[in-house]
Amino acid sequence: MNTATHNATETARFIGAAKGRNYPREIIDAAKQCLVDWCGVALGGKDQGAAVAVRGVAQNWGTNGNALVLRGGVFTTFANRMKQERGYNYWARNIIITRSNTEVDGLTHYVVGETAHGHPYSGFVSVSNCANITLRNCFATAHKTYKTIGAAGKPVSMGSYDYTANSVVNFSMINCRMNHINDRTRWGIIGTNFCKNILLEDCTLSRMDAHMGVSGGYVIRRCTLGYMGLNAIGRGLLTVEDSTLY
Repeated sequence: MNTATHNATETARFIGAAKGRNYPREIIDAAKQCLVDWCGVALGGKDQGAAVAVRGVAQNWGTNGNALVLRGGVFTTFANRMKQERGYNYWARNIIITRSNTEVDGLTHYVVGETAHGHPYSGFVSVSNCANITLRNCFATAHKTYKTIGAAGKPVSMGSYDYTANSVVNFSMINCRMNHINDRTRWGIIGTNFCKNILLEDCTLSRMDAHMGVSGGYVIRRCTLGYMGLNAIGRGLLTVEDSTLY
């Protein structure tokens, strides 16, 4: 059992049932004083360093309550053929989303022209530093896995993605599809870092990955995940329902 999640659930249940209880007047008065005290402290500290930093991050998310929907579109990437004996660089020819409350619906992306040499991609749809993002009814193409010589002087694989999500709160993928989910010559379709609350529903993907952790809820529902499976690094509650993982 995750203690933090359990405590939060029990606290929420206790608060939710508060209306059905009878409290002595002194408890009501004490609660009011605590609320006023909290508000006073919050207002007094609004210009302190920590509060300014948090406010700045929230403002940069651009959450204004209005959803932006990007609908349709068929895109084809002609794969690069860059050759480099050691190390590698990510290519970033993509759609970048940094606006909160954004939905991408029905986007299709193909990759053609891959050869024996090439460098990886950082995601055709790349989402970062925002909240409430949904990818719906999208189709992606698995990228060929290339190898190079790493820093230790040994061959290493170069991961190449069609979707990336970094520092995103409430990231959802609904009915998204791809090809080659069990082709081991191709890399996993998605990589995420530092996200909170991820939902996959009715998707067919080669994998779902949380590189540097996901917090809150991590839900996989009615999905098929290919040979790279599920990476579930982080904390919170992981739920896998009615899904097939190879």
